[in-house]
Amino acid sequence: MTAASALAWMAARAGTTEQPPGSNNVPGITDTLRTAAGTPMGPGPWCAAAVSLAIDAAGSTDLLGLQFAQGAAYVPYITVWARQRGKLLPPNAGRPGDLVIFVWPGGDPAGDHIGLLESVDLSRQTVGSWEGNADSDGDKIDDIGWHLRPWSVVLGVVRVTYPDLATVAPPPASPTWPPGFFRVLSLRTPRLAGADVTAYQRRMIARGWHGIGRVDGVFGPLCDKTTRQFQAEKRLVVDGLVGPATLAEVFRTDNIT
Repeated sequence: MTAASALAWMAARAGTTEQPPGSNNVPGITDTLRTAAGTPMGPGPWCAAAVSLAIDAAGSTDLLGLQFAQGAAYVPYITVWARQRGKLLPPNAGRPGDLVIFVWPGGDPAGDHIGLLESVDLSRQTVGSWEGNADSDGDKIDDIGWHLRPWSVVLGVVRVTYPDLATVAPPPASPTWPPGFFRVLSLRTPRLAGADVTAYQRRMIARGWHGIGRVDGVFGPLCDKTTRQFQAEKRLVVDGLVGPATLAEVFRTDNIT
């Protein structure tokens, strides 16, 4: 079995909803993820349960026993597991069948939501994924469905090992990230902060983009505004997301403004 099997497992269950709506009780999901002793998970947030069952059905043993026999129901457990094993990667490194962890504005820095990655759009900096416990059709009822989301809400992708990786389509060629950069910078709440933001601010000032403000290592409104101005001038997608495409332009040496 391959990553395609996991994706097919999710697609075959598209439209599966909570019974009753809002109950976090999903037949085939919350009664199927079980402890080693056979006790079902029961009603609760179920996005991680869905992807755990999907990759288990496709033959991956990665998450077995992490929280339940077939995987986990709590997203941060998967985040910690992936970080400890060097499996948490930037979104541009994602390939079909990987897991993709999301953090909503003001949410849990270890992950709020998770899906099964189907596609990565490097130019638009988006990911397409199959997800449970999310409203895919606008009826305000959580179900299993396909979603397109920006890199700005992606904490990272988790590399999943399947029995036969040889048949998994390789990801498209990824642009090179400058040294020290590993995530998409953007205006968020709480604010993104770190050495990568500092390096970005310094480089932009060196290029003459002083509107970005002082170098404080925090991506605030001035960073967002100046980033969008820079993207517009360089004919990039104007979205305020500082990812590989924008960074490649920022760190060019043959274009000094």
